[in-house]
Amino acid sequence: MTYHSTLPKLYVLFPRTQAWVKAEMASTEAQKIAGLHGRAALGPNEGMLFKFAPQEPPVSMTMASMLVPLDIMFIGYDDVVGHIAHRVRPGRVAPVLGPAVPWVLEVPAGFARKHKIKVGDRIVLQTGH
Repeated sequence: MTYHSTLPKLYVLFPRTQAWVKAEMASTEAQKIAGLHGRAALGPNEGMLFKFAPQEPPVSMTMASMLVPLDIMFIGYDDVVGHIAHRVRPGRVAPVLGPAVPWVLEVPAGFARKHKIKVGDRIVLQTGH
């Protein structure tokens, strides 16, 4: 069952592998805090893209109230994947730490390996419906 949200949607494309994600955009503080917490499932090409301001410190993503495992990708100012946390378990108490980046993409666990996405891959953002 797919969760329906009123958040704006973007397509995150990975040109090297031709993988894509239809991502909800979380850009306000409230949207970033809510994130994907409480979602029982994600579709195979669904996720959430978090936008951070340039002055924000290194990123810390929490999984404490998550219900599904995730891959978490930290994407730099050059739109290149800089770090991937694979198969992060739901309910994890310790935050997932990453560098100060403008984008973090959360996708279903296993997505990065299934689509052969790796550190150094470029993304392209496209608006969607």
